[in-house]
Amino acid sequence: MGVILYEMVTGQLPFEGETPLSTAMKHKGEIPIDPREFNPEIPEDLSFLILKCMEKEKEKRYQNPEELHSELLNIEKGIPATERAHPKRKPLTSKEITVTFGLKKLLIPVSLIIAIMVATLIIWNPWSEKEAPAFSSDRTSIAVLPFQDFSQKKDQEYLCMGIATELINRLNKVENLWVPARASSFSFKGKEIDIQEIGSRLNVKNVLTGTLQKANSSLRISVELINVDDNNTLWQETYQRDEGDIFNMQDEISLAVLEGLKIKLLGKEREKIIKRGTENIEAYHLYLRGLYHAEMGIEEGALKALDYFQQAVEKDPDYARDYERAGCQSRHGQSGR
Repeated sequence: MGVILYEMVTGQLPFEGETPLSTAMKHKGEIPIDPREFNPEIPEDLSFLILKCMEKEKEKRYQNPEELHSELLNIEKGIPATERAHPKRKPLTSKEITVTFGLKKLLIPVSLIIAIMVATLIIWNPWSEKEAPAFSSDRTSIAVLPFQDFSQKKDQEYLCMGIATELINRLNKVENLWVPARASSFSFKGKEIDIQEIGSRLNVKNVLTGTLQKANSSLRISVELINVDDNNTLWQETYQRDEGDIFNMQDEISLAVLEGLKIKLLGKEREKIIKRGTENIEAYHLYLRGLYHAEMGIEEGALKALDYFQQAVEKDPDYARDYERAGCQSRHGQSGR
């Protein structure tokens, strides 16, 4: 997240080398330049937060989502990081900063940057993975692999990754289910590895795979739940609907997977699982496209990401706030474990 945000507010990558190896070595050993040296318009607190996200030592980074989330809200309210007991400054909501990408200059509202960070924190939560159970544990486990794009034009990868990520986040809200984090499951993207090998590496007993095919406004999603021990299919289904029905399809898949795993939902878990960040299908697609391009870590990707994020917020200004509320409720519900 730190690298993405760094490029978003400066228009530059924090580390650049002549080769991928030299870039990686700089990333590992060098301290990034303060973003404000590239762009003095960046609020000091936002610069501090980005640099803290990129600390080399794990202990110096934010230790949990609540800590980072709280800092984001304080920045938006205008409370200095080193002066929390002092009176509030003027909120940064209306402030804009100029970001230069090559020959292009963009005016980006700080409120948009905060919204992107909050929603990204909820959707791409790097702390979401629970402690891995031993294979002897009675706790059910499942890995959700990135879906494959079977569309003729092969232009739906952003949606394949987005749907798989959504399912990971939903299933992770279930008390008696362990789900490896997105980064772990997505490390197998594009690799031909046996299901049993994936299960062994991720320490799970079940794997969910899927394919997606889009033709005009029709969306075809096929999913299969596989038991790692015997390679048997526990459940499979194909959904073919209008693309506008994607939210209902995600609801149905999530609940069907849990039924296939014979997991009974407790209390308000069902409500949490089908909680949506937006009902606006256009905003949803725009946001997923933004996240997809933001992960590319290149200038062109960052420009596209900002454009998509801006469009998503224009379509549904409450999108990030809804995700924020859902994330807070989810973390509050899990805090008693």
